[in-house]
Amino acid sequence: AAPLKTALAQAKDFVVLESIEDSIAEGIVAKESYCSPKAIRALQESQGYVIEVTDQEIVDALHTIIRTELIFPEPTSAAVYAALPKLKKANPQSLIVAINTGSGMKFLPEILQSLSR
Repeated sequence: AAPLKTALAQAKDFVVLESIEDSIAEGIVAKESYCSPKAIRALQESQGYVIEVTDQEIVDALHTIIRTELIFPEPTSAAVYAALPKLKKANPQSLIVAINTGSGMKFLPEILQSLSR
């Protein structure tokens, strides 16, 4: 669920989505965003946008980032890595910095289960 993307598309500061699906990235899936007005303002002022990723893209990103960089992010943080290919495709000449804000150690059982699928 992407309440920020919906609010931005509807030119509103805040929206509450009717329903959301469960996600491996539970930290960013919500019916509403408590920081929506500030986030929407920042997106508008920076001419930014929201990139949505699927659970499968997050799991694939977890596989890749663990294997290639030895970084073990939590699934919510791995959403950033999942968005990188889309961001790079949209901005091929841009320097992109990804920030990992959470360790996967606290979600070890869930991550190992998702990686074994």
